[in-house]
Amino acid sequence: MIPGAGADAGAGGLPASAARLLARFRALAGGNDADRELAAARDSGRVQLEGWRLRKDGSRFWASVVITALHDHAGQHIGFAKVTRDLTE
Repeated sequence: MIPGAGADAGAGGLPASAARLLARFRALAGGNDADRELAAARDSGRVQLEGWRLRKDGSRFWASVVITALHDHAGQHIGFAKVTRDLTE
C-alpha cells in the first residue's frame, strides 16, 4: 500500500475503504465507545470485550470481540484487525 494513496482526509488519512469500514464500526458500536475501543487497542496493542452487536439484518447477538492494532515493518500503526465471535447459543 502506498501511504496516502486513496486516503480520505476526513478519516484521519485512512484509505477510503478503511474509512467506510470505520464509519460502519462506529455506527454499530455506538460512536464514542468505538473511538475509545480503537484508542485502547492502539495504545495497548489489543482490546478484548463482550457485548451485544448487530447483524447486517438488524438482529442482535452476544459477541466476543478482539481488536488488534496492526503495524508495518517500521512499527508504524497502519490499522486494526477485528475478530467478532458469536457467543449466542
